[in-house]
Amino acid sequence: MKQGGATVTLTKGVASPVAQPLAELAASLAWEGLSEPVRHEARRSFVNIVATMIAGSRDHSVHKLLSALKPLMGPPRATVVGCAGLVDTISATFLNAVSGKVLDLADAHPATPIHPGATILASLLGLAESRRLSGSELLTAFVAGGEVAFRLGRALAAEQCDGKCYMIAPYSVVGAAAAVGKLLGLSESKIRNAMCIAVTQASGLIDNLSDVAKCIGAGEAARSGFLAAHYAQADVVVSGTAPQGPVCFLDAFLNPANSTAAIANLGSSWEFLENRSKFYACCAFLYPLVDAVRDLREREKLSVDRINEVVVLSHPSNVRRGDRPRVSTGREAKFSIQFTTAIALIRGTANLPDFLDSVLSDRRVLELSRLVKVEENASIGPEWGFVRVKTSDGQTFECLVKQSRGSQSRPLEDWEITEKTVGLIEWAAPQLHAPHLVEALWNVNTAKDVQPLIARTVPSKSPTMVPMT
Repeated sequence: MKQGGATVTLTKGVASPVAQPLAELAASLAWEGLSEPVRHEARRSFVNIVATMIAGSRDHSVHKLLSALKPLMGPPRATVVGCAGLVDTISATFLNAVSGKVLDLADAHPATPIHPGATILASLLGLAESRRLSGSELLTAFVAGGEVAFRLGRALAAEQCDGKCYMIAPYSVVGAAAAVGKLLGLSESKIRNAMCIAVTQASGLIDNLSDVAKCIGAGEAARSGFLAAHYAQADVVVSGTAPQGPVCFLDAFLNPANSTAAIANLGSSWEFLENRSKFYACCAFLYPLVDAVRDLREREKLSVDRINEVVVLSHPSNVRRGDRPRVSTGREAKFSIQFTTAIALIRGTANLPDFLDSVLSDRRVLELSRLVKVEENASIGPEWGFVRVKTSDGQTFECLVKQSRGSQSRPLEDWEITEKTVGLIEWAAPQLHAPHLVEALWNVNTAKDVQPLIARTVPSKSPTMVPMT
């Protein structure tokens, strides 16, 4: 396999049929060897996630976690994006991942249920900043870790998702380990060792999907991946790393079929290109529904006082996740079919301010959410959105959307990412001069030293915290 200007020879007969080739890919990547579409997607994702971290840093849970960690911190060397003052690199890694995850607004990989981008980028920022590394080095490591996570997600996620385990964290932690290993300049064998160490370090529960525990899981995945790479750098060796040693825990999940899927066309086909920047502030499975509601609202000029009933037909898997007629926080509303439908009908949007806790005090949202009926329908695709509205004068209107904004077939345009990220930064920290900062973020690949760019993400005065979880 040839990739990034280096020739990689896959060792035959080893005990790690997936961890090894993925590690070889990560070790061999070079910015100049990546295709322009992959490099461009890395920049798009970087801009989107950093802006999301800035906005997420306003959440009060981030600052509670920061306060909890302060007595345990080492020397201040790294930035918590959006927050004044430096912290130690490991704490910055954890907190940046939490900030990137807390809004559910960073990225999604439509082919799988995973979205590890914020975790992987967070594992890299503090290290790149403290070592004064270049933007291209940072992005190359980001692509390496992302590709590892996305390939494992495609091969394993559906099989491992049993309705109880939240499987994003294990893929994220392995991707973070590969990314940090790449940034440290580790060899293939040490990156493979880092991945095998990392995979034992993180997990999660579906029951925590709508609370801060999920964000803590993302932070722990970033921190554990970061540490796994440093353990490997120090020659800590685990099972699966010797050429004929015991199987790596990573490979224990894989049967021949999904082992093949995980490494198919490695180095020539890129799962990273399938990653998508999220458009709305709700959970991604609700995007088609939001688009359907917005399209219907605009087309029929619907006013809320005319609505007698709202029926949402949804795939069984989405009903299991989203049939939540009662919520207690704005964050829980992001996962509720009833509340998200009501918000989109009333406000015509599903943006970050629409899911603050204050939404629960909006009488119109509460009343309309009670009129939303959720019906399970297997003929509705899991990536579709269907809504039917009945009005007081006896009329019925329907809308079906099969390709939502930010989906696999309808990715956001560059201008949409710019518009989204400028809006997030202006909302979170107006003093950062969002248009200029976003322009600089787009040009991260030209930075010879990322430290000044990362420093620009910190406002001179920390903004007021907002309860969003």
